Amino acid sequence: MRKQLVNIVVLCLAMIPLVVGCQTVSGPVAIHDLKKRAEILEPSDLHNKPTDKMQTGTYSNESVCKKLLSSAQLMVSQGDYEKATTFSAKAMLLDPKSQMAAEMMQQICENFQGKRAILFLAMLSLSTDKQIRDLAAQAILSSDRENILSQLLQELEKKNVGFFGSTLNDMSHMSELHTACMLGDGRVLLLGDEEESGPAASISGMPRVTMSHTSVEYYNPKTMFFERLPTPKFYVGASHGGSVLLQNGHCFLLGIGKEEKWLFSPKENKFISCPDSAHVSVRRWPAVNLLPDGRVLITGGSDDDFIPLSSVEIYNPDTGKWKINPASMRVARVNHQATELSDKRILITGGETTGELATKTAEIFDPLSREFSVIQDKMSQARTDHAAVLLKNGKVLIAGGLPESWSMEGEELNSAEIFDPNTNRFIAVKSHMEQGRSGHCGILLNDGRVLIIGGGQRGNGKVELFDPTKTLFLPVHVPMRCRRRQDFTATKLNDGTVLIAGGRGHRDSGPYTYLSTEIYYPPDKVQMGFNVYLKLFLLEEK
Repeated sequence: MRKQLVNIVVLCLAMIPLVVGCQTVSGPVAIHDLKKRAEILEPSDLHNKPTDKMQTGTYSNESVCKKLLSSAQLMVSQGDYEKATTFSAKAMLLDPKSQMAAEMMQQICENFQGKRAILFLAMLSLSTDKQIRDLAAQAILSSDRENILSQLLQELEKKNVGFFGSTLNDMSHMSELHTACMLGDGRVLLLGDEEESGPAASISGMPRVTMSHTSVEYYNPKTMFFERLPTPKFYVGASHGGSVLLQNGHCFLLGIGKEEKWLFSPKENKFISCPDSAHVSVRRWPAVNLLPDGRVLITGGSDDDFIPLSSVEIYNPDTGKWKINPASMRVARVNHQATELSDKRILITGGETTGELATKTAEIFDPLSREFSVIQDKMSQARTDHAAVLLKNGKVLIAGGLPESWSMEGEELNSAEIFDPNTNRFIAVKSHMEQGRSGHCGILLNDGRVLIIGGGQRGNGKVELFDPTKTLFLPVHVPMRCRRRQDFTATKLNDGTVLIAGGRGHRDSGPYTYLSTEIYYPPDKVQMGFNVYLKLFLLEEK
């Protein structure tokens, strides 16, 4: 009997018949996934009981889903997280009236018609922590939801790792290769590539893409909503350049073409063409930094032939003029990291160099002398597409990356190291991340820890925190809503929460760009996050 069970989890208010093939069994409901693991959910007490493994793992059987759902209030489907090719997280929710299994979180949101509170609980029900998982599952079904949510809140606060929740709507267009700019009024401007008809282009080892222009919208933390903005067309991936908030409040956007430089005015909600826009170099994937005097530093990147550049340019917003910096970087780099230190110097680490190999080298840019100085000590490993985060103690965490070009299918690194600007030394961190990551994001939280999310060739829904006081990576027990591989953004908002948006998933067949967005509530904001979803439950159940 267990050998034929299908890939679904059904949570019901009462005992219901389970139909498999021509056989019918009354009583508990079976739970399993494509990895052959199986358990029995007892509806009377909502506790899971282990069983023997199935002989073969099978996928969802639609006819069985329909029979089971006729008696169910809600279905949560759980499949093989690693082998799934279309849905973007382990949880799938379904309104029984539709009688259809949703395959992606975008479809789930449509099925629930904006019921984000239930989606929030479904995300918590995927926790690797049993207590959190069981309480979230009970809260989905219980009529005494407020009491169970109170217990769930206490459990999350005890774990001290925070949780992920949903925004009230998603971005209006699928967004990959995008950039985010935090505005002075607290809104977040998001600029992402939106495909349109046109010639296809290809880079070795990467999927072919059509001509694209940039879609623009902003997220308002006060309303938790996204709004689309009218915009001129920035062709061929504005986010291959970068963006930065200027001292005058405008957002500076660097595209990859000679004419693709714009300023966004938050007060007028419109874009202004950047004067003297025909600057010297075409750059893909450079690093962009705001200097203390208000100028913009653009380092490295690659040219039209994808050859790494060592040249450096400086844009002056007061005059609107571009200049080539007399001093170039000592090493040509693309997909490197440029991290502002506490003394306003810029630490430049790693990146891909000629020959599609990553480098161990690092250098520092001094904004006063406009010179680069080589750091004699080298990183413990060559890294490109890594994360680099300034810690509260003035040191820099450097984590993950690839030892060679992204197109060469290299193995992602799970190692990390700390750069100390006082000694100019790199020190390897003994603790490793749970798995290798590249294209991931690292965000410094208000409590001094670093949130590590996304990355990896297949996308990564697992989340970790780096604690610099213990030099340890700690697991966050609740996964992200989507397995985000790269080209997503993570922006810390003024209230200390983190907005995560868009990006690509894994490389398997099927859609791999995401409309989806989510909010990370760190440990000190767990109560605030729960208050949001308690209000949502009241609104959605009216």
